[in-house]
Amino acid sequence: MLLGALLWVFLQFAKTETKIVGKITLLIVGIISTGVCLYLVVFWPDIVKRYGIPLPHEYILGGILVLVLLYVGKRLVGWAFPIIVVCFLAYALFGPYMPGILSHKGVTVERLLSSIYLTTQGIWGTVMHVAATTIIQFVIFGSFLRLWGAGDFFMNLTSAMVGSVRGGPAKMAVVSSGLTGMISGVATANVATTGSITIPLMKRIGYPPAFAGAVEAAASTGGQILPPVMGASVFVMAETLGVPIWEVMKAALIPALLFYFGVFMAVDFQAAKLNLRGINKEELPRLKATLKNGWLYFVPIIVLVIAVYLQYSPGRAAFLSIVALLIVGLFIRDAKPSLKKFFEALKSGAEDTVLITVACALAGIVVGVLNMTGLGVTFGNYLVAMSGGCLVLLLLFTMVGCILLGMGLPTIAAYIIVSLTIAPVLISTHDVWAMAAHMFVFFFAIMSVITPPVAVASYVAAGIAQSDPFKTGWQAFFIALPTFIIPFIFVYAPELLLHGSWPTILWRIALTVVSVYGMVAAIQGYHRSNLSIFFRFLFMVASLLLIIPHFVTDVLGIVCFVLVVFLEQVKNWRTRHQQHEGEIIG
Repeated sequence: MLLGALLWVFLQFAKTETKIVGKITLLIVGIISTGVCLYLVVFWPDIVKRYGIPLPHEYILGGILVLVLLYVGKRLVGWAFPIIVVCFLAYALFGPYMPGILSHKGVTVERLLSSIYLTTQGIWGTVMHVAATTIIQFVIFGSFLRLWGAGDFFMNLTSAMVGSVRGGPAKMAVVSSGLTGMISGVATANVATTGSITIPLMKRIGYPPAFAGAVEAAASTGGQILPPVMGASVFVMAETLGVPIWEVMKAALIPALLFYFGVFMAVDFQAAKLNLRGINKEELPRLKATLKNGWLYFVPIIVLVIAVYLQYSPGRAAFLSIVALLIVGLFIRDAKPSLKKFFEALKSGAEDTVLITVACALAGIVVGVLNMTGLGVTFGNYLVAMSGGCLVLLLLFTMVGCILLGMGLPTIAAYIIVSLTIAPVLISTHDVWAMAAHMFVFFFAIMSVITPPVAVASYVAAGIAQSDPFKTGWQAFFIALPTFIIPFIFVYAPELLLHGSWPTILWRIALTVVSVYGMVAAIQGYHRSNLSIFFRFLFMVASLLLIIPHFVTDVLGIVCFVLVVFLEQVKNWRTRHQQHEGEIIG
């Protein structure tokens, strides 16, 4: 898989290069890099017979592959990830010279290169295994859905449902980004596709450009945790935890829906503050006609959910879903299967996996260094020492660490790093349920794409909105900020991950809805009218009290929430009464 990805990458690089010397150089490097991968395929039986003991020239081949991956990573995803990989490599080599607890015995160049290149503790480890056997198949399924018109159907369906209500285009962005994001699982790609439609519409009805871009960026980010397809990281999580993918999807469902609930309410409150209306119904698709023409698009997604629930292999689940799509395509207008469209979907899906493949290879290097140096344990011990044994502080430090480590990285790379360095700390030191710990770090790793200063999804949205990227990034951060309490809640209350009895699960979901709602009102400064600092403070207190599941905090949180709603209502009654009296006197 990596061989094919590198060959494709260098052919594309050579195609876009303008100078002949550059084209030739890129093609030569491409041939060499794919030859390095091919060497393992051809000589693998001999390597196994040698028990992995490297020959002198294999050190050179390993070094070439590492350099090539760093170069390709820089071209595909920017400097951030390659710099992080180089830092890890330097840490492995210069460990004895590190200060304090960061110090280790050190790793020789020979051991480093041989472990990364010739064993399953480096590039060819679990991460690349999941990419080659699972992720690629779901990416191809998403490509089939896209080319068969499912994205357009979801956009039209969303437009028909919420396009005409208050702040309609922004709500369209939230819902459509969720529906398309659960298929693509890539925030930046989601921004580029749905944002090109929703952002201009948001600006047209009066949303500021920065806010319009921020809504799209925040909404697109959540698609990575929305079942059934989600992002590629989910498959790595399932492999790491040793559980079926169905268990991860089930755990992610409620947090994902709560995330979109929080973003949706932020959009609604902002629309109310600005007194923004929706789009005229005459300009929107009709709901009945849209469903009539495209409801069959739900069939392959239902097939996927059932296949995953029955614990079919990921490959079989994706294959059955594609077959279902091809069949229902016969009955959908403008979705008739054809040989040309079939091969286009395969080509598009393969191209979409190139970035994931390179990211997984680079992440494999990081994993190898972590295993050789024990940095994950060291970093975990450092966090525990800083938190002084307090779980709340440890979670706060973990949140900041996940966001910082994830900045500028592909989501799958960000999750792999934090899952190896931070998640084990939560599990070992505070007995946090493994699923909750990994979902916690996963949630905040993906939030890094909208968190300044390196907010990749926000920057893409800012380009479409023609707004200031930094301002757009901060707006997206504040839109999503109320949802940051969700992971804290499910660490303390795994019922939010559908783990426990149903009465308890439903009770905790209801309290979390109240908590997120109150936090949105506090941050946006609006509920039924503009909120004073005092009312915002009360909403914030009510939300924070509902984070930790305890009878006392639950009761206090509910009482505080009801109190602030009641006081606000009394204030609004008095205001309307005074206005009414003024009109009578006038």
